[in-house]
Amino acid sequence: MLELAKDEVYKINGLLETFAHQLVVPAILAGRAPARCWVDALDAPSIAVAWDLVNGLVFCAGAPEVDDTAKRLGSFLLSELLPLAHSKGYPRLYVEFAPASLLEQVERGLAGREVSRESLLFYALAPEDTAPDLPAPTLADEGLARVRLTPDLVSLDLANMDELRMCIDACWRDRARYFQEGIGYAAVHSDIVASWCSTDYVLGGQADLYVETFAGYKGRGLATWVAAGCVEACRSKGWPTHWHCWSNNAGSRRVAEKVGLRLVQETPILSLGTQGGASTSQDLRAG
Repeated sequence: MLELAKDEVYKINGLLETFAHQLVVPAILAGRAPARCWVDALDAPSIAVAWDLVNGLVFCAGAPEVDDTAKRLGSFLLSELLPLAHSKGYPRLYVEFAPASLLEQVERGLAGREVSRESLLFYALAPEDTAPDLPAPTLADEGLARVRLTPDLVSLDLANMDELRMCIDACWRDRARYFQEGIGYAAVHSDIVASWCSTDYVLGGQADLYVETFAGYKGRGLATWVAAGCVEACRSKGWPTHWHCWSNNAGSRRVAEKVGLRLVQETPILSLGTQGGASTSQDLRAG
């Protein structure tokens, strides 16, 4: 497999268009998201692999008429990508295939490896859909506020703000562009970021959301509160809003449904330990 330079990624547009429901893929193809991409041939490729470096997602696409596609993909995963990911500190990779029939074919060729199946759920809300009007949560003490993410706020020395800044920088790679194009809300309690929701990607008039609540503040409705702020802001711009999470992440599913998003797709994912990694699907930044 041959790695593509950044100015060559356009060559896999056709092969990866099946993954458009994952907004990170159009972002990769547009040069907006950090990734590494490979093909079997620089001219007229029939196999393409795109590795999302933020989430550890891998998108494998192959022309169905090429008989040895599954064998070549399995060989690339085993001999090149999994060792590379392990050397970079990724305990697992999460692989989606197109066509979907490739999953079973590749899985059979990975006998003896640490392999499991996961299920990734995709939610969406169109601008014309009705979003519920949710009350603000309350804490026993005062000082809780839901605030829009601005350059001034993000520059403050608040607890958990380093994590927030790291996530924005990882997805957007340009903080100034994030504040021009992105949307985010945080629940701030005194000098602590308790929870936050933001657009991981905005592309083609669509947004993909990510939410996180920090220790000590879980189970209080804060994730729903900040997510609702982002959803309403996206709707006001006319943006369809997307959300994804693992099928076993009951909390993320509840938040998505509370803010009005509807389940639109469920996709099988092959989860691979890079070299005996013991982590679970919850490692992926989803939802």
